[in-house]
Amino acid sequence: MSSPTIHGERLPLDRRLDLELVEITETQWREIEKIIGLSLSNRTMAIQFYMHLYGMAGSSHSPDNTVLVTDILPALERWMRAGDVLIEKLRGKKIDLSSRDAYVALLDEERIQKLRRVLPSQLLLFAAESAVGAGQIVKQEIESESRHRPIENDLWSAWVCLTARILKAAGLKISGASIDKSSHANPSPFIRAVIELQSLLPKQCRRYNGYESVRTATQQSLRSMGGLKTQLLVQVLMWGLQLPEHPGYPGNLRKGSKGDIAAFEARVKEMQHKIALRNQKFGFDPYSVFPHLRPSSEGDT
Repeated sequence: MSSPTIHGERLPLDRRLDLELVEITETQWREIEKIIGLSLSNRTMAIQFYMHLYGMAGSSHSPDNTVLVTDILPALERWMRAGDVLIEKLRGKKIDLSSRDAYVALLDEERIQKLRRVLPSQLLLFAAESAVGAGQIVKQEIESESRHRPIENDLWSAWVCLTARILKAAGLKISGASIDKSSHANPSPFIRAVIELQSLLPKQCRRYNGYESVRTATQQSLRSMGGLKTQLLVQVLMWGLQLPEHPGYPGNLRKGSKGDIAAFEARVKEMQHKIALRNQKFGFDPYSVFPHLRPSSEGDT
C-alpha cells in the first residue's frame, strides 16, 4: 500500500557507521562538571556511548548525506519508463518485481558469471532489467505505509532525553519550569550542559545554535519524549542507522500523538523479535557487550 510522501522527507545516501568515537577530554569533563555544579561518576560509559550512537545516526541523516524524496521520485519514474522502452526494444520480458528477494533472484550468480561471454545486446538487457527492477523496489519502499518517516529531530530529542536522564540521576535538578524561566541572561545549567555537549558532537549533529534555540528544542523534547523508557530512546537512535532489521520508523515522535508512540512501541517489539531470531541462529548475545541496555521483565526507566 502506497502513501503520499511527507514534505521534507529525505533518503540517506550511506550509513555512517565508521564514525570516529566521540571522545571527551578530562578538561572538557571538568568544564561540564563546573557548568552543572556536580561531579559525574561513570560518565564516560553512558554519556559518551549515547553521544557516539547519536553521532553515527545523526550524521547518517544530515543534509550532506541525504537527498529529498521529492527530488528522487520524478527522476526515478523517468528512468524506469526509459528502461521499460529499452527492454521492449531488446525484446526482453516485462520486469515486475515486488521484493528485494525477487531482485536478488534476478541477479543470480550463474547469470552474472555468463555476462563475460554474452552479446552486447544481452549485457544491455541485463543492465536494463536490473535497473528497472531496482527502481520498482525502491519506489515501493519509499512510498510504502511502513517506510521510514522523518527521524532527524527525534534523533536529537532522544539524545537530549537520555543525557537529561543521566544528569538527573547524578543529582542535577531538571524541571520544565526552570527551563521555561531560563534565558541567555539567566541560563539553566542543564541547557548550558546540552550546548557544551552538543559542541563536541560531529558538526552534522549540531542541529540548534544559540541558547534560545537549544532551550526551545530541549523543552519540546522532554515534554514529548521524556516519558519514554530508556530502551525505547536508545531504539530511536538505533533506528537512525536504518539497519535491515529495523522496520519503518513511524516518524516525528517529538510532535506525535499517543497513537504515534504506540505505533513506535509496536515496531520496536517487531524489530526485537527479528533480532532475537537472528541472534539465536548465530548464537550472538548483543547485551553481553552493552549489558545496561538488556530489557528486563519489569521494564526500564
